[in-house]
Amino acid sequence: MAQRNASLKGQISRADLLRCLQCHGEDSISGLAIALGYSIKETEAYIDVTMPAVIVDAFGTWQDSPAASVIGTEGRPKAKFHRVIAKRELDTAEVATDPPEWFKTAERFQDEAELSADPTRKPPKPQPLMRWSRLWPFLKCALGEQHKTQAVDLPPVVNKLARGEALSMLPRKCRAGWAESCQIIIDFAEPLLPFWGDFNTLQQRLRRFRGGQGLSIIAFPQGDPFGECWRYADNNWVTHEYRKPAPGTPILLLSDLGCNDQTDTRQRLWRRFGLRLKRAGHRPVVLLPSPSRWWDAEVTQWFYPVCWDRASKPPRRPGQRRPFVVGNNGEVRKDADPGAEQLLALLAPAIRVEPALLRAVRYLLQPRLCDVGSEAAVWNHPKITATPLAFYYPGTAQGDYRQRFQEQAPALRQRAGELITVHHAHLSPAIVQEEQWLLAELSGQSMQASRDFLARIVKTMQSEHEAFEGGMQAWLARMIQRQPKELFANNEALAAAWLLAQKPKMQAGEAITPPAGVNPSRLRWLLAAAAKDYTLRQRGMTLRLELGPKSAEDSDIAGSFFSTISMATDTLQIQQANDAIQLQHRDQPIALNPQGQLRLQTDWHELTIDSIAKPEWAESIGRDAHGLFVTWADGQRKAYWLAPDRYPVTLRGGRVSKAFELNSGFWCDESEALILQREGFQQPKWAEAFGVDEYGLYAEFSVKGVMQRMRWIAPGEFMMGSPEDEPQREDDEVLHKVILSQ
Repeated sequence: MAQRNASLKGQISRADLLRCLQCHGEDSISGLAIALGYSIKETEAYIDVTMPAVIVDAFGTWQDSPAASVIGTEGRPKAKFHRVIAKRELDTAEVATDPPEWFKTAERFQDEAELSADPTRKPPKPQPLMRWSRLWPFLKCALGEQHKTQAVDLPPVVNKLARGEALSMLPRKCRAGWAESCQIIIDFAEPLLPFWGDFNTLQQRLRRFRGGQGLSIIAFPQGDPFGECWRYADNNWVTHEYRKPAPGTPILLLSDLGCNDQTDTRQRLWRRFGLRLKRAGHRPVVLLPSPSRWWDAEVTQWFYPVCWDRASKPPRRPGQRRPFVVGNNGEVRKDADPGAEQLLALLAPAIRVEPALLRAVRYLLQPRLCDVGSEAAVWNHPKITATPLAFYYPGTAQGDYRQRFQEQAPALRQRAGELITVHHAHLSPAIVQEEQWLLAELSGQSMQASRDFLARIVKTMQSEHEAFEGGMQAWLARMIQRQPKELFANNEALAAAWLLAQKPKMQAGEAITPPAGVNPSRLRWLLAAAAKDYTLRQRGMTLRLELGPKSAEDSDIAGSFFSTISMATDTLQIQQANDAIQLQHRDQPIALNPQGQLRLQTDWHELTIDSIAKPEWAESIGRDAHGLFVTWADGQRKAYWLAPDRYPVTLRGGRVSKAFELNSGFWCDESEALILQREGFQQPKWAEAFGVDEYGLYAEFSVKGVMQRMRWIAPGEFMMGSPEDEPQREDDEVLHKVILSQ
């Protein structure tokens, strides 16, 4: 654009430039403008991109506003809309409507008593850390003293008389016996929980064989010798302030002195406590359920440590032989103990592991490979969750150790399985049977009794028996989480149990991902119900299901018509592009995929949904209550997307013929599309016959008695002409695109 120089006067205006342009043309305008006092001003380059402006009205439906011109960059993404591009009805091979034989023959449980533990069964007694015959002599020395008897000790008398010495008094024989008073201190720290039974058994036996007179039993319930203290009195524990015994009183301590811990927190407490007793004239004897390789010399120097395990040999006299102790064990990784890892693998089929079962399986292995330290390391392992009664495997840890169970020797697996069965025979049949089918599956065997039990569980839950509400549902959810993912593909009863366990989550709106190998369509019989027709409507970037094939005027849900779908159950499968399949309750909104395809599958239909931008030939694109539409010819023409579906075919007189399966969607003129959505295909007035055959929709009419059959072709684009591979095709026969608009 020419711009006037400020130095010139205003008697020449831009009107003179226009006259020059008219007389001399555009080639001379640049020089003339400079002569008249104007210069050329460079203009900024603007890119005009016309895009359909998409708005959402108060009812949540998509609509078009007039096209808006915006200044931006080339390649700006166009607005995307969604449509159904494929719809099919599932065939009989993909769905199962009839219950399998195992379900038909299964019997329901009548009440929870059938699933309760048998009160007449008792768990087996736990095996001791050390045989009592080996431990008893040591305890008598540790808590004993020498007592004088009435019998004369003759050898010293003879020796004195032989030397000619006078006897002032007759020496008496001495015998070993219990000390008049002694103290037992028990460490009930939580890391020592698998040994609490051993602690209690030892103190009970001591009271029975020694007697309670002069016997003081003290316990630290938190494992802190400077914290809360209990004293055993009248068959009960009472809170008591700890008092050191008189000097010379034997003290027996049942503790690991914190040596089993990965940190030194408890070790420092016991080191202070040992020093305190040393200053009072005591050096306690300690029975440690801990291997000597884990001991810390800074702690054990104030005690007489003795390893408490099946292969250990306690000294005949405390302090007679002190074991060699390494200086500091802080660098030892106790949670990586090889024996502990093997124990965790052998116990993996168990639902829960009690201290007695843990020790019984440990005793299957050689002491040099799996000692008391391995037992302690298992209970305090970071990959398990311990409770006061037992520990269990959470999360993925159970799957990892079950895989290692399969790597163990077959004989060892069998013996471990037998111990699990024996130690859990007194529990609920639900736990016993679950462990049995896990053992069978992990060992490559078949356990029909366990499969029959699971079938009964499925049939009971499917019947929604009031006596089992709550408890069985909670157990079923826990049981499903414990199962190896690979079991679902080969166990139809387990897959059915999984589906029943997910019902509360799906009703709450949670998206559920089926395990590999589980096809919910094959379980349609489990949620048997009559199929119902639903209408899909788009609201914002989500889809909603509405019961019944309703028109836009009759709909209870504000939104744009999308498609129709049938389903008998309350759940549908959703798959975004190549992501994993998820299950979702039909009442929850379905999120549309802004980038790729979305697949919806019920127990009857499968829909494939894709996104689309405005076609080049259209002026605008949008959505209203009737569905996706485009406009052209300055907004004078409008077409709706007619989605693939089964459309009714109505003959003259209102008679309904065979439905027509539209396999691919197309843009259909507004007036025709609304009729097709509402009523389907109607017999034309000129047609003498109208219907559907194996090739599609047809209409017939006659000309001079000769019947002519016309085929319906959906509007769209296709290539017309001879195919390139057609025999005897001429070179001048060119394929060309044809657009069929109606």
